[in-house]
Amino acid sequence: MENSLYKTQKLFLGTVTPEQRLAVFSSWMPNRKISPQKDALREKLVETLSQQKDSLPVADPVFFKLQQLLRQENVGANEYASVIESDPMLASKLLSLAHSAKYAGASFATIPELITIVGLSEIRRVAILPAIKKAFKQTLPNFDHNLFFFRGILVARTVETIVAQYRPLTGIEYIAGLLHDVGKLILAANCPTEFTEIQARHKIEGGSLYSIEKEMLGFSHTNLSALFCAYWGITNKVCTALNFHHEPASIHDCESPMFLAGIIYLAEQLASLCGHGRLENEARTTQELLAQPAMAWIHDLPAPNRTLNIDMPANLKFAKEVVAMLGHA
Repeated sequence: MENSLYKTQKLFLGTVTPEQRLAVFSSWMPNRKISPQKDALREKLVETLSQQKDSLPVADPVFFKLQQLLRQENVGANEYASVIESDPMLASKLLSLAHSAKYAGASFATIPELITIVGLSEIRRVAILPAIKKAFKQTLPNFDHNLFFFRGILVARTVETIVAQYRPLTGIEYIAGLLHDVGKLILAANCPTEFTEIQARHKIEGGSLYSIEKEMLGFSHTNLSALFCAYWGITNKVCTALNFHHEPASIHDCESPMFLAGIIYLAEQLASLCGHGRLENEARTTQELLAQPAMAWIHDLPAPNRTLNIDMPANLKFAKEVVAMLGHA
């Protein structure tokens, strides 16, 4: 997958031919030869994504440059500053953050000093939201954008609060949570008929939307979410986590992409209990989720410093505040 990631990221720079672009996108989509109809749909979607310029939103250049720097080692604050200073809105958001109560008492005179104060993890978090809002500003008649942003932010916050109890945050946790369902948006934009049929069946039958996608299409939104993140130059850990977040496996340590995939899966389950309202009987529902066979892996990981605490009411409040700030409430 590392090679596929590298090739996919080169697409942004236009350094591959249309034929190579088609091959790379095809490599990210399962090809199980399930049925002629599903194979035809898969090929149609791959061809659309690889040939139509507007089928996948292009990353904001500033965001993409930041992702390139964040994947490198030994990058100084001055290099980050040169990119951030080219985007007045991003610089303003970081300045606001640095002046918040969280960093009370900290002093700085330059952007490099500000970066040293807030850290790279915060830069990742601050940069992603405006980039996603800008990329997906076009509304789709068959897609609930309010719910997309709300759930993405709620899952992102929940992922962060859980991961932080096992290891220090790096910023990729928020990005992974925010973009975990972006494949649904891509599916709605490029396969509207199939997307509507999947939603209608899910409304009638309930159960797992992911399973219905796999049954009807032969692939799922998870594959498209991973492809999108690779296209935007986001780290391979996020791409891998999103690709498997409905079927996390081989979770051995807290640094692996599969650990992040598993936490996204758990956060999704908790978010589904919230909807747009409030979580009923939080303690009971959390314990029930952790007791599911699908969550057995979490009990085999090194125990957090304290009892695993998942404060969904607080996460719900955070998500509502951010959505309101973005103007999607």
